[in-house]
Amino acid sequence: MSKVSVNKTAIFFRLLLLLLSQVITAKFSAAQEPVITPAESQVIEEALEIHAEFTEEEYDYTDLFAELEYFLANPLPLNHATQDEMRQLFFLNDIQINNLLQYIADYGSIVSMYELAYIDGFDREVIAMLLPFITLGNRVRPARITPRQMLRFGRNQLFVRYHQVLETQQGFLPIADSLLQQNPNQRYLGSPFRLYTRYAYNYRNRLRWGFTAEKDPGEEFFSGSQKQGFDFYSGFVYMKGDKWLRDIVVGDYHLQFGQGLTLWTTFSFGKSPDIAAVRKIQRGVRPNTSVNENQFLRGSAVTLGYKRFTFTAFGSQKNIDATVAVTDSLSGEVLQVSALQYTGLHRTPRELENRRSLGETVYGGRAAITGSRFQAGATFYKMRFDASLEPAEQLYNRHYFRGTDNHVVGADLLYLFRGGQVFGEVSRSASEGMAMLAGGSLFPSSRMVLSAVYRKYDKDYHNFYHAPFAESSNAAGEEGLFIGMLLLVSPKITFSGFTDYFRFKWLRFRVDAPSRGREYSGELSYHLSRTVEMRLRYRYKQRERNITGDALMPATEPHEKQSLRFHIQFQPFRGLTMRNRAEWVMNTGSGKNPRHGYMMYQDVIWRPGPQRWAFSARYALFNTDTFDERIYAYENDVLYAFSVPAYYYQGSRTYLLVRYQASRSLDFWLRLSQTWFANTTTLGSGLDEIEGNTRSEIKAQVRFRF
Repeated sequence: MSKVSVNKTAIFFRLLLLLLSQVITAKFSAAQEPVITPAESQVIEEALEIHAEFTEEEYDYTDLFAELEYFLANPLPLNHATQDEMRQLFFLNDIQINNLLQYIADYGSIVSMYELAYIDGFDREVIAMLLPFITLGNRVRPARITPRQMLRFGRNQLFVRYHQVLETQQGFLPIADSLLQQNPNQRYLGSPFRLYTRYAYNYRNRLRWGFTAEKDPGEEFFSGSQKQGFDFYSGFVYMKGDKWLRDIVVGDYHLQFGQGLTLWTTFSFGKSPDIAAVRKIQRGVRPNTSVNENQFLRGSAVTLGYKRFTFTAFGSQKNIDATVAVTDSLSGEVLQVSALQYTGLHRTPRELENRRSLGETVYGGRAAITGSRFQAGATFYKMRFDASLEPAEQLYNRHYFRGTDNHVVGADLLYLFRGGQVFGEVSRSASEGMAMLAGGSLFPSSRMVLSAVYRKYDKDYHNFYHAPFAESSNAAGEEGLFIGMLLLVSPKITFSGFTDYFRFKWLRFRVDAPSRGREYSGELSYHLSRTVEMRLRYRYKQRERNITGDALMPATEPHEKQSLRFHIQFQPFRGLTMRNRAEWVMNTGSGKNPRHGYMMYQDVIWRPGPQRWAFSARYALFNTDTFDERIYAYENDVLYAFSVPAYYYQGSRTYLLVRYQASRSLDFWLRLSQTWFANTTTLGSGLDEIEGNTRSEIKAQVRFRF
């Protein structure tokens, strides 16, 4: 579309859109109801599955969705929203935001939701996710912060969640006092349930405060080492300004700047299945609402602004978990630790010894300038540990950080143009190790998106608070090129795919040589009708691994993994959604002997509109030759909880999720799940071992809003 003023041509064009919108009413009628939430979107589900495949750690994804709930009650005025405000709807990428702003600039305010279908990048799924959070009305003036207004319009939420494995695990079985005295770490100290509590106050997204508390299974509760109750507490007070004071937070918080290369403290996806969203969307200062007990900042941060310029200053001091290696024999002071711990588990005397054993101080700042089409910023922070971090000497970790002090400085740039974007970031740590990332996306037509990202991270680049686009989790010693494409073949058929070539310049854990790899992925999506969608995805990945055996000289070989997935989702009638998936995996490793695995499931989701009850259930069958062929699949869970279990060996899995809305203020969730394994008599290992071949879990949650 060429740029024109609001003249007769534009008026005629607008009238034509309104006329056409009547014709396509049936196509988008389902999207008018807010039944598709971000947590259920295909993009988020696939991203969670891919992330779970790369790490065995459990993450709390609350921060990804916490602020969206505000926009359900206070929809964003689309015609008057700024670029930063639109970015808070994280499922919109910069291409879509840029095209939307350009459309409004060319043709004036949007007067019908159906016009969104004529903006490049806004397909049926995007519009369906967007509609619950936006309005076409005028912008409401920023609310004044007064005690009277806060009492009248403030919103409070209280969550309580209970979670427990029903079978008795080894760590909770009775044991003789004499045996326990010989080895106190043979049993967990506390009870087997997990308890989560969260309170949040929100006044029109301008003033927020809240706290989060959690007790993990095996941790004591109001006894022993936890006489104060929960093992973990977190709280914050946050205010958003509208003039020179942009943001201020006191307590626990997160920072997100640039492309995550210099400073990014929250969870973030690596390679995303959304090809058009390869650039990370920074959100600056945000309060912490998750229960990750180590990856956050504790102190205060403030962002000041004048016109296009902003400056953020922050400071943090807290104790984190670390493996204690050396202590002072007289004072007991920790002098040296060998590794940082991120599990947040404190169930045995040994784990309690490592609890908050390392003091961490972080401070720094960021200066940025933002225009209508560009953004540039520079970030610096310094970190200091109060004991020396000294990993055990191994060849693969020769370039790991050692010592007490580190600092990182970086600069990032973003430029948006009609039909595309370019972005990049460069960073340097105290070791003089460098890291750089450059990428871009092009929207050559309304039917195609092309994306590319090149990254190069030195093996001695050290950063504990970063989350850039990367193949590995620590983003060091890596170089790679990612190229992706999204193609709208027809109104009903969409193809997306990417290739990623990467190499590691140094040894890694269980890879005793520099290595390289590649990954290909292609997915074909077919919307048979408004209520039926089918997806076919193929992925191929090759990475080098050590050759097993007794060879005197370590050697590596390519390890290949292929997967083929077919997914269909349909709605037989309003309120009922059926999902079917079949997935096959083949591993080719040592000796080129292929190993196989498959998984298939049936989902039934019943959400009958305004009814108080909602149900979700799954039955799955799986069979894999080894644990390496495990298959991850997203599961529906209680609000703000996320489940992406691994399906491996042979067996079946089922779960049932029930939600009951007792009133506008009170909601209940109950989730029961069970996994059955064939040909085994025990599950798990160590203190988590279960005698038997089933693992059952119960999860209950209540939310009170007032």
